[in-house]
Amino acid sequence: MLIEYLKVLILGIVEGITEWLPISSTGHMILVENFLRLDVSRDFWEMFLVVIQLGAIMAVVVIYFHKLNPFSPRKSAKEKSDTWQIWGKVIIACQQRSSACRSTTGSTSISTTTSSSPSPSSSMVSSSSGSKRDTTINQPSRILTR
Repeated sequence: MLIEYLKVLILGIVEGITEWLPISSTGHMILVENFLRLDVSRDFWEMFLVVIQLGAIMAVVVIYFHKLNPFSPRKSAKEKSDTWQIWGKVIIACQQRSSACRSTTGSTSISTTTSSSPSPSSSMVSSSSGSKRDTTINQPSRILTR
């Protein structure tokens, strides 16, 4: 039982360190889990990953709450203005990203026709204006099954 607690402690340390680095903390958790197998069910392990990452995310919220809160009474008027500008930029960036996604997903539909020969497959691409053009993919055609 003590060994399992030590494994969890090591996993927590790995999560805490890698959450702040620009690398995948989840990937590191999976790698470390391959070396330090916890004696738990698969469902418990998946829930453990969610909970331990939730703790790291909550730590970020607690640490940066004052900086990102435009209603903080401890901020000067300039700091509040700067915070509102940050939130405005975030909202604009999110709107631009979502409108870009909507415009690309609604304008083009791709239907692929494949042949059984090893020649390149051909695709018909339809735009929203109704025109069609033939494109060639330089890969052997494959039959996909589920």
